[in-house]
Amino acid sequence: MNDRLTERQILRLHRMKSEGFSNKSIAEAMAISPQTVYDHTCLRVSYPPEVYRKIGKRPKFSNSATMPIYDAAIFLPGWPSRDKTYRLYKAGILKASLSKSSSKTHPRSSLVTTREQVKLCAQAMLPNPGIYMSYWTLSALSHALLFRLSGSGERLKYWPSRLQIFYPMPEVTELSSDLDIPLSIPAGLISRAVRVLEAVGVATI
Repeated sequence: MNDRLTERQILRLHRMKSEGFSNKSIAEAMAISPQTVYDHTCLRVSYPPEVYRKIGKRPKFSNSATMPIYDAAIFLPGWPSRDKTYRLYKAGILKASLSKSSSKTHPRSSLVTTREQVKLCAQAMLPNPGIYMSYWTLSALSHALLFRLSGSGERLKYWPSRLQIFYPMPEVTELSSDLDIPLSIPAGLISRAVRVLEAVGVATI
């Protein structure tokens, strides 16, 4: 990649692409190289988890290739954040190593891991496979169901927050049906959870 883009530029690039602009037009409008536009639109460039959320995309998850530990956050239980992956690495839960092109100035950014290590880490945090709904998601969707489920649920292992509690989706949906309490889960959350489940065996929404 010839140009290093700021977050604002990245968001602008993807917005223009979604609006139908060609790579050449985007490159000219932003004064960057067409190769840079191509690298970003094909997701050949790694972003922090919060940028993936803003552009509505997810990092590519290859069986063989390594990935920066920050990219792994979106595949791990709980809210994806840079802090989470680094703390899991420091605790020895997420195995990672320095990339060959490691940076002495920003060593954290040079840490890479693999799909298998991400999968092992996710399953260590929530050992039982499946899709789970977080305390925060359920509180936003239905206080009535959250009240009924109070005291149950699984706490996220290796994470200090007391409110990192997750409820198995079958349990939540069954209770919703039994009590005739409507539960409207955004389709995007379900779609993302299914993809993560296929990748690492456990997912949270």
